Amino acid sequence: MSTPTHAEIAAMTPEQATAALQERHAAYKAASAAPASPEQTLLADPTWRSRYLAGGVIERQQMQEALTAKLGAGDRLDQVIAGTAPVHEIETVSDGALTTFKQMVAAADLRALGISPEATRQLFEGRPVPKSEYDAVMKFKADLLSNKEWVEKYRNRDRDAVRQMILCNIVKVGGYTEAV
Repeated sequence: MSTPTHAEIAAMTPEQATAALQERHAAYKAASAAPASPEQTLLADPTWRSRYLAGGVIERQQMQEALTAKLGAGDRLDQVIAGTAPVHEIETVSDGALTTFKQMVAAADLRALGISPEATRQLFEGRPVPKSEYDAVMKFKADLLSNKEWVEKYRNRDRDAVRQMILCNIVKVGGYTEAV
C-alpha cells in the first residue's frame, strides 16, 4: 500500500477518503499487533484455561514449558519464583528445606498476594537488611498490630493486611546486618 499524494487525497470523495483511512488503520493495527506469547496463547483458550486453573497436570506441564521457553534457563531460584523449575517425582531435602514443588507453590501464593519477585527472592535467600531498615519495619509491624481495625482486617484475611504482614515477616526472617 503506497501513501497517496496530496493531489490524490484532494481528488478523493469523502467516502473514498474514509475507506482509505480505514484500510490504512487496519493495516497499521495488523502490523503493530504484538504476537501473543506462548502462555498468552494457552490462556486465551477458555477450555484449556479452566482445566489449568482446576489443576490439570497436562496443562500445568504445558504452562511450565511455555514459561521456561519464554524466560530461558535463568538460575534455579529465578525458575522457582517464576514457577518454571523442573520438578522431579523424588527429591531429597534436609534441614527443613522445602522441595522445589513446595517452593514454587509458596512463590505462587506470594505472587498472588502481590509480593514482588525481589521480595520473594529475599525471603528464600534469607537476605538480611541494614539494622535501620529492620528497626523501621519492626516498628511498622508493631504499629499495625496495635491498630484494632487493622488487626480485624488481618484476622478476616484482608488481602492488603495479609500482604503487609508477609512483607514485615520477610524482613524479620532475614534479620539485619550491623553497619560497618
